[in-house]
Amino acid sequence: MATGDERLDLLIDLTEAYREDDPAKAIAFGNEALELLAATPDEDREPSLLNAFGAAHLRLRDYETGLRYAEQAEQLARIAGNKPALARALRLIGVISRLTDEPQRGLKAITEAIDLYEELGDTVEQANVSLYAGAAAHGGGDTQQALAFCLRAYRLFEEAGDLRGVATALNNIGNFYGSLGQNDEALDFYNRSLEIRQQLGDKEGVGRVLHNMGVVYGGAGDPAQALEFHLRALKIREQIGVPRSIARTLHAIGSDYRELGELEQATAYVQRSIGTWEEIGNKQGLAAALTSMGELHRQVGSYEAAREALERALALKTEAGLPPSSALRELVEVYGALGLSREMLEAFRQYDAITKESYDVENSRTIAEMQARFEAGQKEKRIEILRQQQALQALELESQRGTRRALVGGFGLVLLILFLVFNRFRLKAREA
Repeated sequence: MATGDERLDLLIDLTEAYREDDPAKAIAFGNEALELLAATPDEDREPSLLNAFGAAHLRLRDYETGLRYAEQAEQLARIAGNKPALARALRLIGVISRLTDEPQRGLKAITEAIDLYEELGDTVEQANVSLYAGAAAHGGGDTQQALAFCLRAYRLFEEAGDLRGVATALNNIGNFYGSLGQNDEALDFYNRSLEIRQQLGDKEGVGRVLHNMGVVYGGAGDPAQALEFHLRALKIREQIGVPRSIARTLHAIGSDYRELGELEQATAYVQRSIGTWEEIGNKQGLAAALTSMGELHRQVGSYEAAREALERALALKTEAGLPPSSALRELVEVYGALGLSREMLEAFRQYDAITKESYDVENSRTIAEMQARFEAGQKEKRIEILRQQQALQALELESQRGTRRALVGGFGLVLLILFLVFNRFRLKAREA
């Protein structure tokens, strides 16, 4: 019969083993382990259990609970001086913070985790966490820092001989170059990642890279090439059978067909995407696909169908706390086309409220520019006079080069008229 310590170790191992594939089962094992720890506290084992608990809740998208367990693990690990557990807790805090729109907190935690893994001599974990740091930096709007983290991860994976890690780093670097609009650089890194993925027989990775290459071509205004890569990605992703990846690529193919003007094909693929998102219960993906469907229906004049899709999308986005501006923008046009003035005004009011901050910034800039122009009015007048003088001088030089009497006389007449206009302008300027 297992002793208490043996039973506790077994439960912690089971919690760790199931945290990714069956997080609900992992939590059940973890709860039993917590009961044992409550009776006999163990400062070495408890942080490890709490980290596994937090990771299981992260997998279930219960970010609040996952973060709470990670913070508890961090506190206990710091007290006990347990650096491996502390590094893992900080990594978990960083990942969850990025997912909950706290990129700066996430970056701070992950950066500390990187330093700890370096101190522990764990090159692979240092590289893995550097990838997370890149994602956190990108989420915080610092793409250059994101690139620096990913390049560091790339070098570390190379040092460790981890080809799968190298391929992941190359893919992420491609993502960041793509977000900067540097498409050639992005495609170069994607191709390097793709070559390694193919060597490793990593179908899932190949599908991801092909999908990303399609996104770059679409952003570069080449929907035909984007469609080619997305169709290749879909074929692989359907073989593997990961619904989330399939739904994302189906949606992308719909967008490619829409850009090509093939709206019937676009509608068919977006509808398949909607069905897949519904099956897996992903509100964010479903809302995005419904918004695209609403736009497609609007384009062909099916306004009632567009209204239905967009109102569903808006409800989902509101429920999930996602930005609803794209759905609202489409609804303004759809309500207007249907003659629903009250609904149109309400949608516009909500859309305007969401985008008010950016409008205020733009309006403030415009007002400042107008004020500067007003205050510089006299200076502008002087500049305009100088421009007139330059024009006169240019005409005088041109007239001097003429050889025909009639041409010289014509230029002289022009000069005289311009001179009179100039004098009148100067007198008005003085009176002003």
